[in-house]
Amino acid sequence: MAAEKLPGGAGGRTGGLLDMFHVFHAGTEWTYNLTALRPANGVHEADRLRASFWNVIRKQSPFYKDTAFLFGIVPLQRLGSGIEEVEATHRLFHFTITKRKITWRQQRAIEFVFYHHPNARVIIHSEFDLGNKARLKVFQDAGYDLRLRHFRLENLLHGASQEVGINEETFQKVIILLQDPTRSFAYSHQSDFIRFSILYEEGGVYLDTDMYVLRPLPKAMNQHLGYQDDPVNGDEPVNGAILVFERRAAFLRRALIRAFTHYNPSFWTTVGPSLLTYLHRQDDSDHTIMPQRTFYPYRHQEVERCFERRDDVTSKHDSYTLHLNSRISSKMETRRGSHCHDLFSRYCLFCDELDDTKPQSFKRLVWRNGGWENLE
Repeated sequence: MAAEKLPGGAGGRTGGLLDMFHVFHAGTEWTYNLTALRPANGVHEADRLRASFWNVIRKQSPFYKDTAFLFGIVPLQRLGSGIEEVEATHRLFHFTITKRKITWRQQRAIEFVFYHHPNARVIIHSEFDLGNKARLKVFQDAGYDLRLRHFRLENLLHGASQEVGINEETFQKVIILLQDPTRSFAYSHQSDFIRFSILYEEGGVYLDTDMYVLRPLPKAMNQHLGYQDDPVNGDEPVNGAILVFERRAAFLRRALIRAFTHYNPSFWTTVGPSLLTYLHRQDDSDHTIMPQRTFYPYRHQEVERCFERRDDVTSKHDSYTLHLNSRISSKMETRRGSHCHDLFSRYCLFCDELDDTKPQSFKRLVWRNGGWENLE
């Protein structure tokens, strides 16, 4: 109840929180049907606050953590589970993690997905057993549908190669080269083969772990990828850091066939941007290439601006995603007040951790105007 003279309703103590509840204003007509009361509009925000609170509790003491599991409080039962968005959005997302360590920024990339698609399923594909990684398990504890899927490279690619008609001899030649540790580009090439294979088998949205979702991706956006930079002099670099395709998509079939039959381990882009660009030029009827600003608002060489300045190019261009190319930005510090710091602080689930270099204490944060603010 919102009233100036009632506990909880005066002095601004409910500021920024009322959207999570059905609010009755004193002196107005009662309009709620308690037998068929729909959830309040702010249930997803409430879920995010509960996720942050759990993230604090689990790190404070093993006693608190164990007690929560003992009494069935965790995994949390999300208030917004099953509540559909007004606009149909994508519900299946894929990441691949190729190292045993999960970084803060990789965790944040997953948070960005759940912030905008709270009822989505996010699958983490890896050759490593990541089941004991706290940075991933905390999503499951908070009630979000994050799943871990272990694969062996040879098995994953073999299934996809058979689906698109690659003969065994060709497959064996490629897999030997891909698994050769002396090859400089083997790691990058494996990643490209993996994403094509996963999406061809399952469909959905593939994201690199340095790709951040800024807006809900509508279901109508399908068979899509984007330019990394605006075309210059006929050069049209197409990037695969985000791929949005249905299962068994014709474009992905062409990508797999070309990748297996023309694989050259000596060139970094052989199954990356060069392949995607080649396929687009050969036939543009089975996919849509979005302008650079849609998925890559910062050009390849401009990523540093996001970490250094309050330079909101993402809102100006109504971008759906932001690519923070980790090969360039992994060592960059996120300056307070910069656009990246603002995004990391805004689209979070575990908002007690607002900095990738010096994690914030929950005690120094206050909830104001619908967001966490630092008291320092």
